[in-house]
Amino acid sequence: GKEGRRNLMTGEVVGSDPVAPYARANGVGQASIDLRVWQLKRVMEFAHAGDLWLISTLYEDGTVAALEELIGSHGGVGGEQTDAFIFHPPDMEVPATRNSIDVFHILNNHRNAPVVPKKAPEKATVSDWAPSTLLAGIRNVGEWLRVALGCLVLDRASFQRVVDDPYMTGPALLIAVIMTLSTTVITGRRFDPVLIGSDLLFFFIGAAVVFAAGWLLTKRGTYTRTFRALSFAQFVYVLEMFVLLPRIGGAVQLFILALGFLMTWLGVATAHEVRGWRAALLPIIAFLVLIVASTAVGLLFAGAGYTVDALLGDVGIAP
Repeated sequence: GKEGRRNLMTGEVVGSDPVAPYARANGVGQASIDLRVWQLKRVMEFAHAGDLWLISTLYEDGTVAALEELIGSHGGVGGEQTDAFIFHPPDMEVPATRNSIDVFHILNNHRNAPVVPKKAPEKATVSDWAPSTLLAGIRNVGEWLRVALGCLVLDRASFQRVVDDPYMTGPALLIAVIMTLSTTVITGRRFDPVLIGSDLLFFFIGAAVVFAAGWLLTKRGTYTRTFRALSFAQFVYVLEMFVLLPRIGGAVQLFILALGFLMTWLGVATAHEVRGWRAALLPIIAFLVLIVASTAVGLLFAGAGYTVDALLGDVGIAP
């Protein structure tokens, strides 16, 4: 070194130990003096080791001078390069190493070790219908409006975000209420709370019917995922404002009907992960489920009416 020297064979040090800068107590290249001396001595004892060994300056930030540009062969001691070993899996037990031979033994001992399956980290469960979840989703207006516009242009990724994100339940409920309110008022030309309430009820029932159809096809999906997809498909009715324009009202209604059908189809197919020929069957199955459900409801009401009539007759009250 510039201010001293060390005899690797005898350990004699004269002046400032030139090995000390490469044996830091902490940080990159952390090692003891004995380890660095052992590494240097090992290389110098090679049968064909060079007579002169230049070691780059090691700066305080752990960087070194670029000796690669100056000489044809090089090695390293200290600094980040000394510790640049990557082991996998990350939980492998790695003892202290002195050179690449030690690394070989570590890897060789790990050969044929049994693969232990790791559990995926559990995600925090978010309740779709919790008031806090609904409000948190509604407050994020910019996000769900952007997603709703994506659904309006039949972007499948937007529908995928809707069905996967529990925080989209609040916006879905809000869209369902607003669109039901607006379409009922526009088509009925008056504000009728009873009619609005019944339309909203039938929307929830319709979501159940569509969910049943999707589940019959794939055995996948949930009612809430289907509800979110259908609600965001209702965003098509934002175009109802153009129905009031003269001359184009009929064309707008036809366009809304066609686009609404495609949005509903795409949304439900995404919610239930429907692919291929099953996607083509989805509207047919939904229609059949609707017929069966309507028939069942009719029979239930008829049976209930018959029971009430019988009870009234038993107590002497003519139906």
